[in-house]
Amino acid sequence: MKKNIAVLSVLAAVALTACGSEPVAPVVDTLTRAESIALLQAIEEQTLEILGAAGSLPVTSEQVQRMTRVASTSSGAVPQPFAIPLTATEICDSQSGSVSLSGTATGLLDDVGLNSLEISALITHRNCRIDTGATGTFDISGAPNIQLKSSLRFVGGVPQEPVELSMRGTVAWRNAGRSGECALDLTVLTSITTSRDEVRGTFCGIAVNESR
Repeated sequence: MKKNIAVLSVLAAVALTACGSEPVAPVVDTLTRAESIALLQAIEEQTLEILGAAGSLPVTSEQVQRMTRVASTSSGAVPQPFAIPLTATEICDSQSGSVSLSGTATGLLDDVGLNSLEISALITHRNCRIDTGATGTFDISGAPNIQLKSSLRFVGGVPQEPVELSMRGTVAWRNAGRSGECALDLTVLTSITTSRDEVRGTFCGIAVNESR
């Protein structure tokens, strides 16, 4: 009987402890501002690289030049629509992981050349290792991906400023035993004449407002 009373006392104590305790919030790893900015810049550079690999700068591509010649001989000054598929996959730093791009470049051609250009694509990271230098090495994966859009206008075949590029999505990251996710909502305006960028938006919960 005494044994049963002791067991009931222990169970009652456990029950009271459970009822009175607050749920423990899971530990969430976060990045410092310096880490966030370094990782963002690395992702931006990588995005431009894979855009080039995908042939997504059709201002100089053989395919668009060929289409321009066709437009000039068959359609006069009437702008003609075009669509070019964009695909590329690259191995990341240290030959670890990959990043891929899939999308389309669309626009209008007239007898002078390009009239307008728009790019829409998805960028997907798969355990992609990125070395950010002083802030360390990160392995990132799409969660599920980054949506990229870019637009450019032309007058008389000459590109007009600025070149606008937007990036929106989420990436999951790992670094030195830490892990987490970063949402990305960014607009980049690039000057053709100065090659300077105006970067506005948010990444990993921090505001980004830079000229570089």
